[in-house]
Amino acid sequence: MEQRIAEVVNQMRNYQQTFKTKKQCLANTQYLYDTIRMNYNIDVNAQAVMVYSYDPVLNQTKIIIGHMVVNIGDNCIIDPSYEVSKLKNVKYFDKVNTFINSYDIKTNYDVKKIIKEHLVFRDFATRINKGEIVISNKGYYDNIADFIEKQCSANI
Repeated sequence: MEQRIAEVVNQMRNYQQTFKTKKQCLANTQYLYDTIRMNYNIDVNAQAVMVYSYDPVLNQTKIIIGHMVVNIGDNCIIDPSYEVSKLKNVKYFDKVNTFINSYDIKTNYDVKKIIKEHLVFRDFATRINKGEIVISNKGYYDNIADFIEKQCSANI
């Protein structure tokens, strides 16, 4: 099961890299969530997160406030987005206070904007977990689904 889920995630990232896909975490999460729910009897949830990344070689910090991932079980985060997976030293946060206090975010970012954006993505996650289809780009969702079906020859 883990290998097949990993194969799907790898192919999703390959697709995104090939087609230079960005800012499709909602559709990526919805697709991976749907795939896992339809094929395995395991506890899976969509989860809104904030992302912190630091690349020491480039001395570069990247912050992503509105982001979605899939959470399996209690604590296994799977991020199907290539855009984030290629970052260095990624840390995920699901609580605003922990996030802003961990890296002194308050001094460089508007905390109200962080809270507002995170609440929007928490709402998306809640809706997905209740069984709604929540995608912002149906064409992208359909294209990645077709690509995955062609690439993953064995049953997922």
